[in-house]
This record gives sequence, structure tokens and C-alpha cells, in this order.
Amino acid sequence: MGPTYKRPDIALPTQWHESAGADAGASASGWPAAEWWHGFGSAKLDELIAEAERNNDDLAGAIARVQEADAQVRIAGAALLPSLDLGATGTRQRAPTASLGVGGRVFNVFNSEFSASYELDFWGKNRALRDAARAAATASRYDRQTVALTVVSSVATTYFQALELRDRIQVAQQNLENGQKILNGFRLELSAGTATGLDVAQQETTVAILNAAIPQL
Repeated sequence: MGPTYKRPDIALPTQWHESAGADAGASASGWPAAEWWHGFGSAKLDELIAEAERNNDDLAGAIARVQEADAQVRIAGAALLPSLDLGATGTRQRAPTASLGVGGRVFNVFNSEFSASYELDFWGKNRALRDAARAAATASRYDRQTVALTVVSSVATTYFQALELRDRIQVAQQNLENGQKILNGFRLELSAGTATGLDVAQQETTVAILNAAIPQL
């Protein structure tokens, strides 16, 4: 701090550690493999993820944005192509006959037109617009992949949480059953005079706590 401050000389790495591999496959290894959830071997999880991929609105919106970006690329690239115009007209006419002065000869007239024009992109504006549209289309594809990964991972995480809660509910119910058996035993001992009312009250409190934990799970 102050006028005597000197910026420290910190050696920075030349590249990210995640992309230290020489080939392109090493840099892309951080992205999960397609259909990675099949590795869990759960038919139910496969069914839930397939349903999410069909019906998720966020994923459908991302796919629509990719299609829109591709259309914008075609629109932006159209300015670099020649413009062609083709037209045709047809008329039917009657020409009077000079000798009779009435009636006349009927004939058809057909005309066709073809034109072509091309805009010279001196300053590279059209090419820059096309390149920008291509970059936006590439970004939209990455966005779609991110949305798809988010949707799939969210479904998988929720499914695993449901399995965990189901197991915890089973354990809690078993603990409640065991606590109730112990309480019944204390009550029998109390009637026989081998246990005290305090023992029964403490076990009733334990059973109540175990019972209250189940609805939350």
C-alpha cells in the first residue's frame, strides 16, 4: 500500500490443469459421458430420466433456441449469396381483322423475366454477421447441453434422495417398533414392581421422539 507498493511477481501457469493433455480428448474428459446414469443399473431411474427428457420445459426451450440459432445462421449467410428473381406474365389478346372490321384473331402473349444481383461485401459486415450468428449457434448448443445435464442430474439427485429417505423411514419405523417393545416391557416391569415410573416416562419420551421423526422423513 502507498507509493512504495511494488506489484509482486507471481508465476502464472501456462494452461489450466484440467486441459493439460495434448489431445482434444483429454481436455473434454471433464464432461460426463452420454447416458452416464445407466451405470447405476436402475431401470426406474432410466424411466424417470427418459420421461424428463421428453417432457421437461427447460430442455424443450433449449432445443428450440438451438433451432432458432441455426435459422439465424442461414438468414445471416443469405446476404453473402447472390439474389435471384424469376417472374412470368401471360396475357390473352384479340386483334381485329382489317378486312371485316368485326371479330378478330385471338392470341396469347407470354413474357418471362430473370434477374440476378450480388452485394459486394467490401467491409466484411455480412461476413461478420454470419460469423457472429455461428458463434451464437455454437453457444446455444453448449447451453442445451448444460440444460440437459442439469435436468438429468436433478432427476438423479432427487431419485437418490428419495431412496435415501425411504431407507431412513424403514430404519425409523424399526426403531419405533423396538422402542415400543421396550416401553411395553417397562410397563410390565412397573406392574410387577421391578421398574419405576421414571423408567416408563423416559421410555415414553423416547418413543414420542421416534414417532415424531417419521412424518418429517
